[in-house]
Amino acid sequence: MELDIVATPFIVIAAAVPSNFQHEITKFQTDDTLYGMYVNAPLIQFYQRYVNAYDVPILWEHALKHVPLFGSAYCCEQFFFFLN
Repeated sequence: MELDIVATPFIVIAAAVPSNFQHEITKFQTDDTLYGMYVNAPLIQFYQRYVNAYDVPILWEHALKHVPLFGSAYCCEQFFFFLN
């Protein structure tokens, strides 16, 4: 659930996430403009460019801890792809 909140904030069920995230996830899921940015940008760039600590401070802090994991996983996948 910890990674799902960051990786798929528009898909997770707001009632299923911890209570401190519920308001911010609901805010995310009702913003169509933000969803368009999420669909069109890589995850790391989405959080760097379109999400800020002022609007969603709890989610922002959580993303700072978990988003780097996705970048390193992507690099590993690319490395093994080129090895094959």
